[in-house]
Amino acid sequence: MPNKFRESRLYPIVRRAGRAVEKGIKRILNVNRFRAGRVYIQKYKNLYDGQRCFIIGNGPSLTIKDLEKLHEAGEISIASNSIYNLFPKTQWRPSIYTVHDFQEIKKTREKISAVKAGLKIVAMSASGRIYDIDGAILLRLIEPSRGEILFSDDIARCVYDGGTVTYVSIQCAVYMGFKEIILLGVDHSFAREETKDGKIKVNSEIKNHFKITRLMIFGGTARKMKRL
Repeated sequence: MPNKFRESRLYPIVRRAGRAVEKGIKRILNVNRFRAGRVYIQKYKNLYDGQRCFIIGNGPSLTIKDLEKLHEAGEISIASNSIYNLFPKTQWRPSIYTVHDFQEIKKTREKISAVKAGLKIVAMSASGRIYDIDGAILLRLIEPSRGEILFSDDIARCVYDGGTVTYVSIQCAVYMGFKEIILLGVDHSFAREETKDGKIKVNSEIKNHFKITRLMIFGGTARKMKRL
């Protein structure tokens, strides 16, 4: 009987309804988890009004030399995700650290907890599991609805998921009053991309993320990059 039900047309409808109810319950139970972060982040509203910041991506174009220049100039920077892999190679540290990907948080939460930044922001959906991250404030993440991507002008209420943590970082920067937002290491090509007809195209010559290499540390060009 159970197998016959799984094969029926009714099964996927019931399953979707069950998941919707589960998410709704989690959303109700988790709503208070965001209260402290909502209150804390309000002190950053327009705190940097008129200033500039650098949003650091983890693309292969990012170099240690870039980060060292930011450190020497005392520039305000926002970085995210696995940027901590570069910390042993540079004195630079992000002023603000952001992360929003559930799988990234789940797999690397100990490393994220160890990140030292002036402000550490973790954005998570109220309908999923909430992980505690040391030294971080928790903001509510709203996922796209019906393919519509929104932009939050009040991150104390929520931030919107735009498919990349860079989108979350930009919303944070605007809320904090930055008028000049410079993207560094935010590459626009990926090894796997979806074509207009829905097919997946793989380009082995494109790298998704930075690697710690001699080229990265010293800058310049090279035909072959070697790991240190």
